[in-house]
Order: sequence, then C-alpha cells, then structure tokens
Amino acid sequence: MTLFQRDKRSRQVALINNLLSGGADPASASAVDAFCVREGWTLEKIQFKGEADLERLAQDACAGGIDLLIAAGGDGTISAVVEGMVGGETPLAIYPMGTGNGLAQALGLPMDMKGFLELLSDAGRIQWMDVMRVGRRHAVLNVSAGISPRAMRMTEERDKKRSGLLAYALSFAKAVQEIDAQEFELRIDGEVLCVEASEVIVTNGSVFREGVTDFYGGAEHLFDGQMEIYVMRPDSMDGYVRLAWEMLMRQNTSAKDMDVHIARKEIQIQTRGAPCLVQMDGDVVGETPVNIELLPKKLPLVVPAHLSEKA
Repeated sequence: MTLFQRDKRSRQVALINNLLSGGADPASASAVDAFCVREGWTLEKIQFKGEADLERLAQDACAGGIDLLIAAGGDGTISAVVEGMVGGETPLAIYPMGTGNGLAQALGLPMDMKGFLELLSDAGRIQWMDVMRVGRRHAVLNVSAGISPRAMRMTEERDKKRSGLLAYALSFAKAVQEIDAQEFELRIDGEVLCVEASEVIVTNGSVFREGVTDFYGGAEHLFDGQMEIYVMRPDSMDGYVRLAWEMLMRQNTSAKDMDVHIARKEIQIQTRGAPCLVQMDGDVVGETPVNIELLPKKLPLVVPAHLSEKA
C-alpha cells in the first residue's frame, strides 16, 4: 500500500520526539517541520525529555484522527510508542536516534534524515507487521528465557550509554562462565517438547538461520505470520564461539548445538525446577513461565518500497 495517494488533501501528522535519545538532534524536528510545510501537511510536535507515558501519548494522538505518527528515538521510545499503536489503523514511521535501533535495523530503515524524508515523500509504503503478545505487552523482535536475560540484568545502564552493544557483549561473556543448562518444557501450537538448553529464543522473523552477517535476518520475515524458536544448547564459552562460527559460515541450519522450530499461533515456555529470567526486545520483564502469542499483521509501518514488494 502506498504511503499517501497523491491528492491535494492535507495530512495530519504527529511527531513524538525523545530529546534525550543517544543520537538526539534538535534539528530533526525542524527538518520534519519544514518537510511537512512543503508537502502541505499539518504537524503536531510532541517532544519530551526523560520519562513520559509514550503509550498514552501515542494512543491519544491516533485517537485524534491523524494520518501518520512519526516516532523519533531509540529502542525504548519505539517500543513504548508501539504499545499504543498495536491493533490500530494509523501507520507508524520510525526515525532511529538511539544506540541500538533494533527494529529500524531489522527493517533496513534509513538512519539519516535525508533518507527518512525520502521515505515519507515517495520511497515508502505501508506494510502490516506481525507482533508478539506477552501478557499485556507486545514484542516486535524477540523474547528469550535463559542466559541472555541474565546478561542483560548484569549490564549497568551507564555502561550501555557509554559502550552500547559492547557493554552487553562483555556481560554475556561473564554470564557464560556461569552457564547452567536447564530443562525447558515448550508447548508449541499445542504440541509439547521437552529440551535441555542454556537458552530458548523466540523471534518474530528468521534471525540466526540468516547468519551473523545479517543478524536481524531478512526483514520480510517480520511479516510472514510465524515465529521461529531457537533452542540453544552450548554449555560453555567454547560452545558459543563454535556456534557463532557455524552461523557466520551459514552452516547453522544443521548446527550441533541449536535446533529450530516454527510456531504459527503461540508458544509457552516453562522450566522444570527454578524459574529463569525472561527478556523482551532487550528488557528483562520477569521469569518463566511465559506465554507468547503471535498477532499477525497488527502494526502498520512505513517501510522501504522494496520490502513491501517482498513481504
């Protein structure tokens, strides 16, 4: 679906802008403002610093009948805005300004203002993305139980701001030294599977089978109506290094220490014995058991035209 038909009707656009994001630039809002003036669109700017109820702000903006919501910020900002938009009709355009920019990276979105404005002008299309529901919250990329959430819990906020993904990598290396395989019971679309693993990762798309060189996988998999479940079995740092090498060489479809399963409706993860931590799109959100439900085509996004053609 094209972003906007080329008619003369004015468009109502809202911009939610986190001025404290890692890559925040005060000129961003001005550039969007100037673009909207040229296009004859009306722009409402919702700017904030620090804490804000972004879910409510997004809901209120969409309820006002806007044609497009632009979210400018990092992963935290985007996740909160998504919570207020899942299941609605208003398309979301993402201008990434954080350190990780996970969803933007996965979608192959422009990282600069020039490319972003081109996306809004004539290079973008609206595509409805799948979403994973976890309790009352929603994930767009992944949910996992095991070693990764432990590493995330170990990573200090000041280290993330200073070193970005490197801080998490160092914490992961420490967590692996204390690795302890657990017994998981997985209920995948009603079928029960018992496994011993160091981690179970559920992704909204094909991540690890695409190889490390394309970590987020093909973006079209975010729209394919299924989740992929990766059962990770390395029991040492050497095991994770070996698995990473297999992924890098794109030999991981038959990796010794990883199994892949598909869910088209839901997956329940529970542990036999002590519960383990659970993360959702980079935030530790609780412990097992956890239920993840796939909601196909629940979030309208502005994406590059070539992605719309593939999905």
